[in-house]
Amino acid sequence: MPSGVVKWFDPCGVVGVIAQEGGAPDAVAYRSAIHGCADATLVEGDRVCFDVTQDSAGIRADNVHLLTCEAGCPPAEETAGRIGAARLPRPAWP
Repeated sequence: MPSGVVKWFDPCGVVGVIAQEGGAPDAVAYRSAIHGCADATLVEGDRVCFDVTQDSAGIRADNVHLLTCEAGCPPAEETAGRIGAARLPRPAWP
């Protein structure tokens, strides 16, 4: 399973870009492809693993998981409100 680093991810939108390790082309990551403790959002600099899918739109990252999830995610109270490697709580959508 390839791995890489999140270049950017729009927390208000549904898409981001992952730079694959080893110089492979960047992969587009959609919110619906994020699984595990990432809570459907990613932060610039997150290390992730994913499956690569090639389609007519280009290279897509599917089945995206944070590499830190393998060791377990920190409790939400430890990360709430911090910026950077931590995730802010997701807003409740109507």
